[in-house]
Amino acid sequence: DNGDLELEDMKGAWAGEIGHTQFLPKEYFQTAVDYDGDGHRNLRRSVDDAMASGAALLIKHGWQPNQPWLVEVTVPEDMPWDQADIAIQ
Repeated sequence: DNGDLELEDMKGAWAGEIGHTQFLPKEYFQTAVDYDGDGHRNLRRSVDDAMASGAALLIKHGWQPNQPWLVEVTVPEDMPWDQADIAIQ
């Protein structure tokens, strides 16, 4: 209704994801941004809108700049694999 997408562009993947960055409809409405300045948040046809919206979604869910995104984990050779189960606390 707000003109962001044409009717044919509202078809999502099997779980409803839309656009380059696969936004769910709820996130599309709450988080998508119009980065290219055309007055529409089009995550299908505007790479600028899609990338900026992806960044906005990451920030919404807690991403912070200058923080490590990966921490290398090393496993000792004598790792007790019989105790490596998500059910064991």
